[in-house]
Amino acid sequence: MKRILFFLPIVAMIYLSTTSCNKTNDKPIHDTTTIYHKDTLYHKDTLVIKDTVRDTIVVATPKNPITGLWVGTFQITGSEYLGSFYYSFNIFSDGTIVQQGGGPNGAIWTGKGTWTLSSDSTLTCNVANTDLTQPSWTQRLTAKYSSANGTLAPGSWTFLTGQSTSGTFSLKRVNE
Repeated sequence: MKRILFFLPIVAMIYLSTTSCNKTNDKPIHDTTTIYHKDTLYHKDTLVIKDTVRDTIVVATPKNPITGLWVGTFQITGSEYLGSFYYSFNIFSDGTIVQQGGGPNGAIWTGKGTWTLSSDSTLTCNVANTDLTQPSWTQRLTAKYSSANGTLAPGSWTFLTGQSTSGTFSLKRVNE
């Protein structure tokens, strides 16, 4: 009897480890984790996929994460006849963003600031110029983020201080 009681837990453990549940929920689940860092709200994108064959969960990073280099063009509202100009964002995981652009007459500028990503995938940034030889300015940037398409579009920019112009932009993520 003692021998049977000794082997019973071992047999139960072998049975449970070789038997799996047959789950039918095999649809991908998009999960957004909220992260607070220095009083700024961020969202970390993950894709959770239930593997019913192995009864495991796989967590995958998004196809085009928000962090990284984004390149495209911008236009100035009311001056569409000038065409489109170079525009880029470098978005960092610590909540900072570096913006670079080129405008009419070969003007080039760089701005630096902070960014947040809301639960509806809207990117919002506040940037200020970093070139101390130029007049001071600040801008508000907003865009719809699509991980699936690797786009920040449609986007809009407006000066909060320094100038009174505004415009639109469209950026595509550069895969490294």
